[in-house]
Amino acid sequence: DYGTVALPYGPGAPAGVRTAPGDPSIDAATQARRPLFGALPVVSASIGYDTSTSVTGVSEAVQAKYVVRLLLENAKRGFVRTYHFGLYDFHEDATLGWKRMGLVHADGTPKPAFAAVANLLALLRDPGGQA
Repeated sequence: DYGTVALPYGPGAPAGVRTAPGDPSIDAATQARRPLFGALPVVSASIGYDTSTSVTGVSEAVQAKYVVRLLLENAKRGFVRTYHFGLYDFHEDATLGWKRMGLVHADGTPKPAFAAVANLLALLRDPGGQA
């Protein structure tokens, strides 16, 4: 069993850990939900930054930096899992906000965020071996 914190991240640096003006920080959202799941381990769902031209959009380079930073911020907070909103963009139309949150373009070409997450996973990989 897990407790879930699902905040769709938007404009602003993840270290500021606010999703958008008026939205709670990761810490505030977790604290508000804590009575629902008590001491259960926490899972973060639906994270991401869209690369649209809408008001919530960031550049692909910024998305790569923010997603990695957000994964590390959640790990620092003890979250046992963090799930990205989606692997692929839902649409290539640059104006469609949340439909552009993928790590890969709708046509299958990777965004810089895909490489950034892959590099982070490679750095953190446990090669196994004897304990």
